Amino acid sequence: MEQVEENVANGVRGAEQANESITSIESGSQRAVVLVDAITSAIKEHSITTTNIAQQVEGIAQMAEESSAAASNTANSALQLDNLSRQLQGIVDAYKI
Repeated sequence: MEQVEENVANGVRGAEQANESITSIESGSQRAVVLVDAITSAIKEHSITTTNIAQQVEGIAQMAEESSAAASNTANSALQLDNLSRQLQGIVDAYKI
């Protein structure tokens, strides 16, 4: 009879240890779910930020192209103005006494 009681007590201790292990595993699983959710949220934020940066870089590139075109137009206008001033100087020189 004592042997049976000892076996039952050992079985109860084993069941208690199994319960503690399952509780520990459940707690660890819940922490893992929380961490995975946090990582997922961080990845989404990173993706949004990356998209915004890409759009801003594209906007900057477009502005740089527009600035380059404006600088080219300004250079052409300066050349035309230089030519006109030379022509005007030639006309003025023709009327000098």
